Amino acid sequence: MRVIVGLGLLLGFAASDEPSEFASKLKQGLAASDCETRWSAVTEYSNYVRDEATDPLAALRRVASSSVGQLRPKLLMLVEYTQQTKAAHGRASQLSNEVSAAASARDPKARHDRLIRMRERVESAIRAPKEDFVSRITIASLMARAARTTAGRAAGWDAALDRLLSDSDPRVRRVGAFLAANRTLLKTQEPDFSSVVPALIDGLLAPSFAERFYSQGGLIAATASSSPQLCVDPTDPPDAIRTTHVRWKAWWANNAPQLGPQKISQLY
Repeated sequence: MRVIVGLGLLLGFAASDEPSEFASKLKQGLAASDCETRWSAVTEYSNYVRDEATDPLAALRRVASSSVGQLRPKLLMLVEYTQQTKAAHGRASQLSNEVSAAASARDPKARHDRLIRMRERVESAIRAPKEDFVSRITIASLMARAARTTAGRAAGWDAALDRLLSDSDPRVRRVGAFLAANRTLLKTQEPDFSSVVPALIDGLLAPSFAERFYSQGGLIAATASSSPQLCVDPTDPPDAIRTTHVRWKAWWANNAPQLGPQKISQLY
């Protein structure tokens, strides 16, 4: 699932760029003084990484190792994110093949039972305490696709998808909020803004880069905000984001009475 850039200028990234060229452009973007350019650099890099045909890890490691000052930890965060993204895609691809095989079983009862077992595995993965946030998002996106099928709904995938937003774990709720913000839930499950926006605002102070990144991306997708005052660079540590977090909370306090009860339309 691609993350909307939403703020700042495009930096000339191209899918055809060689990994070393892409890594250099990323470093240039992260060195910018304004948050909007840094956010654009991170999102464009994320979309590049999610292309299965690209493998920028080695190039990014070289750029990170030669960097100094504040740039080095920022680039190392993205090294870890790249590793997590590639691993999550490989794992989701395998799970997707298993779901397809289960859905193709000729015997209706066997098909139903196998899809239930697969759904339980996917739910467990999303809720596993040690699961990184990239994997949670990627596996939940697989859940959303399966929930759109007749066989998936019969096996409870749609109900499992709906439960994400009401889970007791805030990280799981944040996964559901990101999916909702990007309109990938079912039309029969359209949540209101008050179920989505606060969960994402709280995610801006999460300990991991990925959770901060997806939270800001979800907020932009849900609210269409382009205000520089609400820009977050998720490669900044939480302490450096607190001022913007306070601004987001103030924005929500001002808009919640009107926006909160409204439904976020979904595509499927």
